Parts: sequence; C-alpha cells; structure tokens
Amino acid sequence: NYDLDIDQGYFSMSELENNRDIGFYIYGYKASTYKIKIVRENEATLKSERLPEKIYNYVFDNVNDQNAHINLKVNGTLFHYTDGARQKGVRLSMKESIASATDDGQMYQDTKRDRGYYLESIQVSIKPISGAQHVYFAADSPKTDTQSGQRSITSSVDVSAEFNSSGGALGGGIGTSTTWSQDFTDYAYFNRSDGTNELKHFIKMSSSSIGPYSTPHDLIDLSAGGQFSGTPLGTVPYQAKNNMPIMAQGLWKTHDPNFKGTVTFEARVDMTLQHMHVDNHFFSYDWKSNSKSRYAYVRYVVDFSKV
Repeated sequence: NYDLDIDQGYFSMSELENNRDIGFYIYGYKASTYKIKIVRENEATLKSERLPEKIYNYVFDNVNDQNAHINLKVNGTLFHYTDGARQKGVRLSMKESIASATDDGQMYQDTKRDRGYYLESIQVSIKPISGAQHVYFAADSPKTDTQSGQRSITSSVDVSAEFNSSGGALGGGIGTSTTWSQDFTDYAYFNRSDGTNELKHFIKMSSSSIGPYSTPHDLIDLSAGGQFSGTPLGTVPYQAKNNMPIMAQGLWKTHDPNFKGTVTFEARVDMTLQHMHVDNHFFSYDWKSNSKSRYAYVRYVVDFSKV
C-alpha cells in the first residue's frame, strides 16, 4: 500500500506504477483517471540540522555559607519534513542541566533543630520570547510522575511520531527520537504545560525521612516517638542537597512550513531553597521557616532558514 498525494488528499492504493495514467477504484466503483506521484514511506524526506549547544553555569554564593548553583545546557535540533504534509519544527532539550542547593552536599545547617538550605522545588520553563507568532507548542516530556520513593523518570520526544500524527509519512531509520532517564527519590515531577506556547514543568520535594512532605512544617516529627524525643526535624532526601537533574524537552512547529526567519527562546529554571528551625518547650514547640529563590536562564536563537 502507498500514500498518494492527490489534490492534497490521501488514498491507500496497491500495485501502482509511478507517472502513469491509471484508473483506480474506491469501494469497488471506478472513480476517475489521475496523473499521480507515488510517495513510498521509505522515500519521505526529513531534513535535520543540529544547532550549537549553549551552556551557562550560575553560582549563587549568597545563600548563607552555601554555594547553590544552576548549570544550564540547551540543545536544539531543527527538522523539515518536505513531503506530504510539509512541516518545520525545532526540538529543544535541557539534557544534562542540573540545579543544586549546595556545591558539596553540605547544608548551612543540618541538625535535628535546623535544616537548610535544602532544595524544595524547581520550576522549569521553555518558551519563545521573540517571533513567537511563527511557532506553536506541539509536544513535551516527561509527563507527570507523582510516585513516591526511588524510581527512574524518562524524558522522550519522538519527532517522527509527532510529525506523522499530523498527516505525514516519515521513513524509517531517521533517528528522530531523543530519550534519556534519571533516578528521582522523594521528589514528584509535574508536567503543567497547558496548551499555551510554553513548556511548564515543576519538581517538588514530596517526602522526608519521617513521611510525606508538602510544607516545611512537615519536617517536624510529631509522632509519639518524635514528641517523646523533643519534636526533632526529619532529614531531607539526598537530592535536596545534591544535584537535581532537569529533564525537560519540547517540540515547537512553525505555522508556515516555508518559514525562514528566527525565533528566540528562553529556557529558565527557578529554584526555591528552604530553611527550617524548631524549638521544643516540653509540651509545646515553636518553628519558623525561611525560603530563598534563585533563577537562571538562557536565550536561544533558532534560525529556521538552516533547513
């Protein structure tokens, strides 16, 4: 069977020869005679161009005695599908980017009365900020994963599948899928992309040594054993004071398949660092928390004339 491009329509046919006047049947009735071009799946054309990588390392030395940091790495690949439903697109990936509350795994304070500053959450965003009217958001990864404990989270965007879902017929062996995995422990991953032109992901600490975590108050051990021992603070996960991987990648397509202009994207990471303190007074306790926010971003210019 072949996909035939006839007046921008598609028909599945069998045993046809290229560039011949032939008759064909639909549901057994002879329709008409057309001059046709057969586009076999393995002859479809998808051009690609890997774009320069951009790397920025930000160190924040004003988090008490900690050197929190965000290392951003943005990779881009252009795609141009030139047969059938012609399309252009760019995949942007933050593979190998990380955010960390410390540079050595040692927090400013890490006792049963004081914990911090630990990495509580990360907001990840990728969006076009110039020329945005020329592109639309098509796909992203990873999806939401709120499982507890340790597990592997996978990020994967298959350009071939995404283009094919719009009517194209891509040949095999193009190698348009980018996939990688990272271990996450006691953090939830939320995909909050909402149909706008922006990738929106959120990573949030979900548990500590004493149970589920939603707010800093949840670090206080209020169990019977905890109250007997003076309501100490639980310990935070390993990734709360070491490297947290950024898993985001997204695909944007152009409205015009012949677009040859530029679009500037911004990839941004905002992290919230938290410090928690508790005092015990035998039959009561006092507590206070303090948060600090730090961010980093990269501007990435995509020139669609390259494909």
